[in-house]
Amino acid sequence: MITTIKSLANSGYCLWVGAGIDTYLATNTNIKIPNWRELAKQFEERSNTILPNLRLTIQERLEFAASNIKYYDFKRLIRESILKKVAEAIISHIRNDQGEPPDCIKRMAKLGSVANPIINFNVEKISSQVLANGSGPYSIKTYGKNLIKNRGSITHQGGENSGKFRRHIYHPHGSIDSYGLSVFTESDYKSQSQSLAYQLAVQSAFDDNLFIVGMSLNDEYLKEQIANFRSEIKNIYWVRTANDETNDDLEKWIWKNKIQILEVKNWEEFWELINENFPEQDDLMDGWLGIASSAIAIINDAYETERLIERLKDLMMTIKPIDIEKVNYQLFQFKATFLENGIVFSESLNSPMVISENEKSQLIKSILEKIIEKDKMVSRP
Repeated sequence: MITTIKSLANSGYCLWVGAGIDTYLATNTNIKIPNWRELAKQFEERSNTILPNLRLTIQERLEFAASNIKYYDFKRLIRESILKKVAEAIISHIRNDQGEPPDCIKRMAKLGSVANPIINFNVEKISSQVLANGSGPYSIKTYGKNLIKNRGSITHQGGENSGKFRRHIYHPHGSIDSYGLSVFTESDYKSQSQSLAYQLAVQSAFDDNLFIVGMSLNDEYLKEQIANFRSEIKNIYWVRTANDETNDDLEKWIWKNKIQILEVKNWEEFWELINENFPEQDDLMDGWLGIASSAIAIINDAYETERLIERLKDLMMTIKPIDIEKVNYQLFQFKATFLENGIVFSESLNSPMVISENEKSQLIKSILEKIIEKDKMVSRP
């Protein structure tokens, strides 16, 4: 195990990450981020879905639940259950550690430091920012329909590394904080199969080692693609714990496709191996500031967007001559865009989750103080 981890740290790899990464990101906080199975159960309970007595995939379960719930409610639940929980975990870390990135964030940055590209199957981009932090320029790109230029991408210039090659981080299942599109259900997968993103994950591992972390590999579509193109990928390493669920069919697939299992007692053991054997990332603070800003914006999104719409409406009504129907239509389109991303307005104004301007300043200040402190230490003779 240690020999393999050291080899990966030296050689690099294509990295696939899943829901386990988000779970780890919330370490030492009181934030609970659901995995796919737990999320499916939440949707089923919310939609009063009664499942048939059949063996169903997670995608099929989500399909049943989504058919019994309003479209925008489905989007909102994804945003509230995943994206906002991840953002809240980041804010919790800043509060608890006085601006310093905690160990879980540092270890995630180590894992991502030698990966190129990174394929993130989570439907939020914060975890991608954490994985890419401290390792130079990067570009995060997400799958979406009717793409709007620059709306789905995050490009980090990397300070002194500006202009150098950017590593790519892809979200082939979309992200709720970009286009609002996320691949969850059976029909989502069928729709995505006609896009370039469908085989992006397996194609990104062409002639390279593939390292799979935080994934249960219950995605039949990905397993089929790995099987179809196995001869064009070097070694495939899949990390799992002794308690992870398995079955005869999965074990047969693992054996048939020569998947090398890296089994750990628990995830803390895995992350300790990463910490001990991967290179240190010294330049995390600037990126941590950007991650904090993203988290604050996500938590405040509905609150601030509601007021933005009202300000735009007031501004547009002052313009003469005015076409009221046209203005209302433009405002409707603007608001619909945010609804597509799961942002709900009706309960936003008095939401206890809103971060005040004063606290926002304090959170950012705590990180800036750490940056200044670090700069002073570097400049000392």
